[in-house]
Amino acid sequence: MHLLRGMMIFADCWTDGLAARYTPLRQIKKRADKVAEKVQLMDIINKAKGNEYWQLAMYCAAVAAGSRGGEIRNLQLKDIRLDEGKIVVRREIAKNRTQREPRLMALADWGLRNLVLRARALGATEPEHYLLPLNFRKSKHLSGQTKAKWDLTRPMTGWVKSWRKLMEACGMQGFPRHRTGSCRSSHNAGCMANAQMRNCVTLIKRVFSFAGLSCPVSTIHALRAPNGTQLRIPRSST
Repeated sequence: MHLLRGMMIFADCWTDGLAARYTPLRQIKKRADKVAEKVQLMDIINKAKGNEYWQLAMYCAAVAAGSRGGEIRNLQLKDIRLDEGKIVVRREIAKNRTQREPRLMALADWGLRNLVLRARALGATEPEHYLLPLNFRKSKHLSGQTKAKWDLTRPMTGWVKSWRKLMEACGMQGFPRHRTGSCRSSHNAGCMANAQMRNCVTLIKRVFSFAGLSCPVSTIHALRAPNGTQLRIPRSST
């Protein structure tokens, strides 16, 4: 509402009648994000030691902040840059189809190194081999077609279910897998900020239209995103 009021004042569309009826919305305090404490992390590690799939989910969760679950599943050995402290999320596996290279913090580095050791132990040697290879024994359909247990050329189907079971065992039901505190991506934050700004602009244009007012195009396109780049507003937005 503050943004909308400021835009209307800037466009000389803010009238005395609107000012008399204007009431600021109640500000809701933002809830603090859940972050695992040291004691909780130790409990997760101890619980995961007794279950192969829980341990795998724990390592994946350590890398999850800054990357999506599907992106982690599709990582290949060539995407791992431990010496540079980062991973490469290729364009073809990125959800927004934009390549990025999130930096790794200590916990993510620990989880990623363990995942690489696991992949090596399963026979992954080529750059195109997956960090999380497919387990035939986890698929009722594929297990009957081959005697092999692992397919290094295909990614696993998922690890989130194992993570949820691990959280239940630790008494942390509903704890998000990306809050273990591992790696951060400024790119993600910038994309989110840009999306929020576009939503605000679309809302402003719709309010102007509903009120029968002409929204100055030059004012809208003069807005700049938090990273300094000019916003690209779709022409179909009204």
